[in-house]
Amino acid sequence: MGAEANQAPVVDDRNRLGVDAVELVRVRLPLRRALRSGHGEETVREVVLVRALGTDGVEGWGECSALEKPTYTGEYTDGAWAVLRDRLAPALLAGRSPHVVGHPFATAALVGARADLVLRRRHEPAASVDAVGLAWTAVIGIPTNGSAEREGVLAVDAGATGLKVKVRPSGSHDWLAGVRAAVADLPVAVDANAGFRAHEDELVSLAAALAVGAGTIDGSTRIYVEQPLPAEDLLGHARLASRLAVPIALDESIARVGDIETAWALGAAALVNVKPAKLGGIGWWAPRAGGAAADVQEDATDETFAAGDAAGPERFLGGMVETGVGRAAALALGSRLEMKVTDVGPSSWYFDDDLTDPIELGEDGRMHPPAGPGIGVVPRPERLAQVVVERLLIRP
Repeated sequence: MGAEANQAPVVDDRNRLGVDAVELVRVRLPLRRALRSGHGEETVREVVLVRALGTDGVEGWGECSALEKPTYTGEYTDGAWAVLRDRLAPALLAGRSPHVVGHPFATAALVGARADLVLRRRHEPAASVDAVGLAWTAVIGIPTNGSAEREGVLAVDAGATGLKVKVRPSGSHDWLAGVRAAVADLPVAVDANAGFRAHEDELVSLAAALAVGAGTIDGSTRIYVEQPLPAEDLLGHARLASRLAVPIALDESIARVGDIETAWALGAAALVNVKPAKLGGIGWWAPRAGGAAADVQEDATDETFAAGDAAGPERFLGGMVETGVGRAAALALGSRLEMKVTDVGPSSWYFDDDLTDPIELGEDGRMHPPAGPGIGVVPRPERLAQVVVERLLIRP
């Protein structure tokens, strides 16, 4: 017999996952209202969708929800498209674990599409079937000429049980009295988007004003100051926390799971805004989900994220103004981690016509992940055709 007989057979890992191709789809959806924050103003939401095509005809969808410009993190739409095209998608199709440094939005999208495909194939939902709904906190842009009061009323009418208002240093926060007059007794938090360095005294005054009012719903903290200082300044946050009358929540500072533990150990945050789109997506719970775990996500999961015990900061589910694809995935992870409060709102709050079937508040007034296998939704072909900017099919 020849030498070939003694060689181990070559195993093509693509056959294990059954992924035949990956399609990247860039879309642009107009927002119902402009969102003004410390990172700029958005009137259109541009995201990259990832479609994993199975050899058996089953498909999985993921969403890269990075912003169009690198103002929130270093990742942005064009860069994510390039990383997905040149690195992540080819790695998946070659049977290698998709891994790059510094591109969590793109990675989460690819891993999410892969997980969605496997779960649909197995007729398993990404969401927990036993989870209760999440109370919705509506996010409102930087106030201008009474906008916070008007949007606050709209949010309450839409079912919000709390508000979070984007703020920047201005020397005046008269909008708060107007919001309280318009929507009495509703908890109001603020999101500083890392913009208050050298303006800490103003933030101390604003926090004192925020502290007047109801602070919790269902035992969850609803009044706080989110990300007052730059992402890297955890010690500054720890010092500022002792001066504020309300807790600090961190968002931009949480770039990886270990940051949660570090922030807690330093006393830099009492709450953490967990955004699945930038923290691993639905692949994070897969190693503990059983069944499809080995086929969905090879990477180890840091258990400090999922534990949510008394030894760490309180977590709430955050969003990136996702389309229905990203929103469904975020809500699925929130249900898996038994979160109670979310910034992820109904489709109608963001878009006149979402990319998927609308995801709205349930009859109990709470946000629920869509039912069904995988993330429970797919883009509607006719809507996708209206908003697509670019498509690229990648094969081995």
